[in-house]
Amino acid sequence: MDGKTVRAITAFAVAPWSPALVACVPEFGFSRSDFLGVLAVFYGITLGVGIPAYVYIVRRRTLQCRHVLWVAGVTGFVLGLWPVPVLAVLFGIPLGLSAGITFWLIWYRKPSAPRQP
Repeated sequence: MDGKTVRAITAFAVAPWSPALVACVPEFGFSRSDFLGVLAVFYGITLGVGIPAYVYIVRRRTLQCRHVLWVAGVTGFVLGLWPVPVLAVLFGIPLGLSAGITFWLIWYRKPSAPRQP
């Protein structure tokens, strides 16, 4: 496997932790005991939306930060609409973007960055 593939696998494995940790802050209504269930939901979203979007974008063009943030933000918005529409902006988009930013920080390497062995 090349470095980009390893980074993508790592990013998809780690990114769902970010919104799950934020969602389980007591002020958002979840408790620590809900963490594994919330994490499972975010892994399901990653498998159902994130990976297919990644494959689709990479096959057609170079993945860019805007692609990741759009997919993450729109996914968070749509999921936030489910319980209460107001939560889409207050809760869904920030959680989606937190996963997208986490993915991008792990996956992206500058073209001038030294190659990892």
